[in-house]
Amino acid sequence: MGWFKKTPQALWQEKMWEADVEQKQGNLGKAEDAYKEAKKHAASCLPEPDRMADTTERLADLYRGRTMWDLAIREYKEILGLRETRIHSAWETWIATLGQLASVYADAGETDLAEDCWRKLLSKMREVYGIDDGRTAPVLLNLGNVLFRKGDFAGAKESYVGAEKIAVKLFGPNAAQLRDFLECQRVLCLRTGCDKEAAAIRERMNRLGSATNNK
Repeated sequence: MGWFKKTPQALWQEKMWEADVEQKQGNLGKAEDAYKEAKKHAASCLPEPDRMADTTERLADLYRGRTMWDLAIREYKEILGLRETRIHSAWETWIATLGQLASVYADAGETDLAEDCWRKLLSKMREVYGIDDGRTAPVLLNLGNVLFRKGDFAGAKESYVGAEKIAVKLFGPNAAQLRDFLECQRVLCLRTGCDKEAAAIRERMNRLGSATNNK
Protein backbone atom coordinates (compact mmCIF):
# COMPACT_ATOMS: atom_id res chain seq x y z
CA MET A 1 0.00 0.00 0.00
CA GLY A 2 1.45 3.37 -0.99
CA TRP A 3 2.04 6.15 1.48
CA PHE A 4 1.41 9.77 0.76
CA LYS A 5 1.62 12.98 2.67
CA LYS A 6 -1.28 15.39 2.63
CA THR A 7 -0.58 18.72 1.01
CA PRO A 8 -0.96 21.97 2.98
CA GLN A 9 -3.97 22.75 0.78
CA ALA A 10 -5.64 19.48 1.75
CA LEU A 11 -4.91 20.01 5.44
CA TRP A 12 -6.26 23.56 5.17
CA GLN A 13 -9.49 22.30 3.59
CA GLU A 14 -9.89 19.67 6.31
CA LYS A 15 -9.54 22.21 9.11
CA MET A 16 -11.88 24.68 7.43
CA TRP A 17 -14.50 21.95 7.10
CA GLU A 18 -13.94 20.91 10.71
CA ALA A 19 -14.30 24.53 11.90
CA ASP A 20 -17.54 24.97 9.94
CA VAL A 21 -19.02 21.81 11.45
CA GLU A 22 -18.03 22.72 15.01
CA GLN A 23 -19.42 26.24 14.59
CA LYS A 24 -22.75 24.95 13.28
CA GLN A 25 -22.95 22.61 16.26
CA GLY A 26 -22.30 25.47 18.67
CA ASN A 27 -18.85 24.27 19.70
CA LEU A 28 -17.29 27.70 19.31
CA GLY A 29 -14.10 26.91 21.22
CA LYS A 30 -13.38 23.93 18.98
CA ALA A 31 -14.26 26.00 15.93
CA GLU A 32 -11.77 28.64 17.04
CA ASP A 33 -9.03 26.03 17.42
CA ALA A 34 -9.78 24.59 13.98
CA TYR A 35 -9.65 28.01 12.33
CA LYS A 36 -6.30 28.68 13.98
CA GLU A 37 -4.97 25.39 12.60
CA ALA A 38 -6.37 26.27 9.20
CA LYS A 39 -4.45 29.55 9.30
CA LYS A 40 -1.23 27.65 9.98
CA HIS A 41 -1.82 25.41 6.98
CA ALA A 42 -2.79 28.41 4.81
CA ALA A 43 0.57 29.96 5.69
CA SER A 44 2.30 26.82 4.42
CA CYS A 45 0.58 26.98 1.04
CA LEU A 46 2.00 28.86 -1.90
CA PRO A 47 1.72 32.62 -1.33
CA GLU A 48 -2.00 33.20 -1.67
CA PRO A 49 -3.16 36.30 0.22
CA ASP A 50 -6.80 35.52 -0.54
CA ARG A 51 -6.65 32.07 1.09
CA MET A 52 -5.12 33.45 4.28
CA ALA A 53 -7.40 36.50 4.27
CA ASP A 54 -10.54 34.40 3.85
CA THR A 55 -9.48 32.05 6.64
CA THR A 56 -8.63 34.93 8.94
CA GLU A 57 -11.96 36.57 8.18
CA ARG A 58 -13.83 33.48 9.33
CA LEU A 59 -11.91 33.56 12.61
CA ALA A 60 -12.51 37.31 12.98
CA ASP A 61 -16.25 36.84 12.42
CA LEU A 62 -16.27 34.10 15.06
CA TYR A 63 -14.59 36.39 17.58
CA ARG A 64 -17.00 39.18 16.72
CA GLY A 65 -19.98 36.92 17.26
CA ARG A 66 -18.59 36.02 20.69
CA THR A 67 -18.03 39.75 21.49
CA MET A 68 -14.30 39.11 21.84
CA TRP A 69 -13.56 42.58 20.54
CA ASP A 70 -9.79 42.73 20.97
CA LEU A 71 -9.25 39.45 19.15
CA ALA A 72 -11.71 40.38 16.39
CA ILE A 73 -9.96 43.71 15.87
CA ARG A 74 -6.56 41.99 15.68
CA GLU A 75 -7.78 39.58 13.01
CA TYR A 76 -9.52 42.26 10.91
CA LYS A 77 -6.33 44.33 10.97
CA GLU A 78 -4.42 41.31 9.71
CA ILE A 79 -6.93 40.88 6.89
CA LEU A 80 -6.47 44.50 5.83
CA GLY A 81 -2.73 43.95 5.63
CA LEU A 82 -3.15 40.81 3.56
CA ARG A 83 -5.57 42.45 1.15
CA GLU A 84 -3.45 45.55 0.80
CA THR A 85 -0.82 43.36 -0.87
CA ARG A 86 -3.08 43.14 -3.91
CA ILE A 87 -5.21 46.20 -3.38
CA HIS A 88 -5.67 47.11 -7.05
CA SER A 89 -7.48 43.84 -7.77
CA ALA A 90 -9.25 43.48 -4.44
CA TRP A 91 -10.85 46.84 -3.66
CA GLU A 92 -14.23 45.36 -2.84
CA THR A 93 -12.92 42.93 -0.23
CA TRP A 94 -10.53 45.49 1.28
CA ILE A 95 -13.33 48.03 1.61
CA ALA A 96 -15.64 45.44 3.15
CA THR A 97 -12.98 44.46 5.69
CA LEU A 98 -12.36 48.06 6.72
CA GLY A 99 -16.10 48.49 7.22
CA GLN A 100 -16.17 45.39 9.42
CA LEU A 101 -13.28 46.73 11.48
CA ALA A 102 -15.07 50.07 11.91
CA SER A 103 -18.22 48.26 13.04
CA VAL A 104 -16.27 46.18 15.57
CA TYR A 105 -14.63 49.30 16.98
CA ALA A 106 -18.10 50.85 17.34
CA ASP A 107 -19.50 47.70 18.99
CA ALA A 108 -16.54 47.70 21.39
CA GLY A 109 -17.18 51.33 22.34
CA GLU A 110 -14.00 52.56 20.64
CA THR A 111 -15.75 55.49 19.00
CA ASP A 112 -12.60 57.46 18.13
CA LEU A 113 -11.12 54.48 16.30
CA ALA A 114 -14.47 53.74 14.65
CA GLU A 115 -14.68 57.33 13.41
CA ASP A 116 -11.14 57.12 11.98
CA CYS A 117 -12.01 53.91 10.13
CA TRP A 118 -15.27 55.26 8.69
CA ARG A 119 -13.51 58.43 7.51
CA LYS A 120 -10.70 56.42 5.92
CA LEU A 121 -13.24 54.15 4.26
CA LEU A 122 -15.25 57.11 2.97
CA SER A 123 -12.13 58.71 1.53
CA LYS A 124 -11.07 55.50 -0.23
CA MET A 125 -14.55 54.86 -1.63
CA ARG A 126 -14.80 58.38 -2.99
CA GLU A 127 -11.40 57.95 -4.57
CA VAL A 128 -12.34 54.65 -6.19
CA TYR A 129 -16.04 55.08 -6.99
CA GLY A 130 -16.68 58.83 -7.00
CA ILE A 131 -17.77 61.34 -4.39
CA ASP A 132 -21.52 60.81 -4.81
CA ASP A 133 -21.53 57.09 -5.48
CA GLY A 134 -24.48 55.34 -3.86
CA ARG A 135 -22.21 52.95 -1.97
CA THR A 136 -20.94 55.85 0.16
CA ALA A 137 -24.39 56.57 1.64
CA PRO A 138 -24.31 53.76 4.27
CA VAL A 139 -20.77 54.78 5.22
CA LEU A 140 -21.90 58.36 5.84
CA LEU A 141 -24.81 57.02 7.87
CA ASN A 142 -22.50 54.91 10.04
CA LEU A 143 -20.11 57.83 10.46
CA GLY A 144 -23.04 59.95 11.57
CA ASN A 145 -24.05 57.32 14.13
CA VAL A 146 -20.55 57.30 15.63
CA LEU A 147 -20.46 61.11 15.79
CA PHE A 148 -23.90 61.06 17.43
CA ARG A 149 -22.59 58.70 20.11
CA LYS A 150 -19.62 61.02 20.66
CA GLY A 151 -21.90 64.01 21.12
CA ASP A 152 -20.78 65.72 17.91
CA PHE A 153 -24.31 66.54 16.83
CA ALA A 154 -23.29 69.06 14.15
CA GLY A 155 -20.99 66.49 12.54
CA ALA A 156 -23.67 63.82 12.81
CA LYS A 157 -26.22 66.04 11.08
CA GLU A 158 -23.79 66.83 8.26
CA SER A 159 -23.19 63.11 7.70
CA TYR A 160 -26.88 62.19 7.88
CA VAL A 161 -27.90 64.92 5.44
CA GLY A 162 -25.08 63.97 3.07
CA ALA A 163 -26.16 60.33 3.18
CA GLU A 164 -29.78 61.27 2.50
CA LYS A 165 -28.86 63.40 -0.53
CA ILE A 166 -26.98 60.51 -2.09
CA ALA A 167 -29.85 58.12 -1.30
CA VAL A 168 -32.34 60.50 -2.96
CA LYS A 169 -30.22 60.51 -6.14
CA LEU A 170 -30.07 56.73 -6.02
CA PHE A 171 -33.68 55.83 -5.12
CA GLY A 172 -35.78 58.95 -5.74
CA PRO A 173 -37.24 61.56 -3.35
CA ASN A 174 -40.15 59.45 -2.08
CA ALA A 175 -38.56 56.01 -1.90
CA ALA A 176 -39.15 53.75 1.07
CA GLN A 177 -35.39 53.19 1.20
CA LEU A 178 -35.01 56.71 2.60
CA ARG A 179 -36.69 55.74 5.86
CA ASP A 180 -33.51 54.79 7.75
CA PHE A 181 -31.72 57.94 6.60
CA LEU A 182 -34.59 60.15 7.77
CA GLU A 183 -35.07 58.28 11.03
CA CYS A 184 -31.49 59.04 12.04
CA GLN A 185 -32.13 62.73 11.42
CA ARG A 186 -35.40 62.59 13.37
CA VAL A 187 -33.74 61.01 16.40
CA LEU A 188 -30.98 63.61 16.24
CA CYS A 189 -33.56 66.41 16.18
CA LEU A 190 -35.30 64.97 19.23
CA ARG A 191 -31.98 64.64 21.03
CA THR A 192 -31.10 68.29 20.33
CA GLY A 193 -34.52 69.68 21.19
CA CYS A 194 -35.63 70.44 17.62
CA ASP A 195 -39.10 68.98 18.09
CA LYS A 196 -40.75 70.82 15.18
CA GLU A 197 -38.10 69.66 12.76
CA ALA A 198 -38.46 66.11 14.10
CA ALA A 199 -42.23 66.28 13.52
CA ALA A 200 -41.71 67.53 9.96
CA ILE A 201 -39.35 64.63 9.27
CA ARG A 202 -41.94 62.22 10.69
CA GLU A 203 -44.57 63.62 8.33
CA ARG A 204 -42.22 63.19 5.42
CA MET A 205 -41.50 59.60 6.44
CA ASN A 206 -45.23 58.90 6.52
CA ARG A 207 -45.50 60.04 2.89
CA LEU A 208 -42.76 57.75 1.62
CA GLY A 209 -43.87 55.24 -0.98
CA SER A 210 -43.22 51.54 -1.19
CA ALA A 211 -39.89 50.13 -2.33
CA THR A 212 -41.48 49.23 -5.65
CA ASN A 213 -43.01 52.67 -6.21
CA ASN A 214 -40.20 55.00 -5.33
CA LYS A 215 -40.30 57.79 -7.88
